[in-house]
Amino acid sequence: MADPYKGPEGTYKVLVVDDEEVIRLLIHDALSNDFSIAMVESACMMLDHLGENELSGRIRSAIGRVVSHGEARTYDMMKLQGRPDVLESGAASTVEMADAIIAGL
Repeated sequence: MADPYKGPEGTYKVLVVDDEEVIRLLIHDALSNDFSIAMVESACMMLDHLGENELSGRIRSAIGRVVSHGEARTYDMMKLQGRPDVLESGAASTVEMADAIIAGL
């Protein structure tokens, strides 16, 4: 699926968005590229640095709820080896994890 936010030569378009859209973009960008929750945490640290503590707190709370309730668990959280069949074993993809975190907001 084409990324609607990418412009020519892979550059991102500049958009004016609300807080919810910023959160969604940060989480999906971090997790849909096979990065871990730690990458989302680094985005939270960036938000803290920019003075957006409320936004970063909301994201961290959503991560905590998803992880503690086990709503979505990636292969490493399930202690599975990183093999092509992990999704068939019940592990969430990184996109599914991103969606669960966003739903937890």
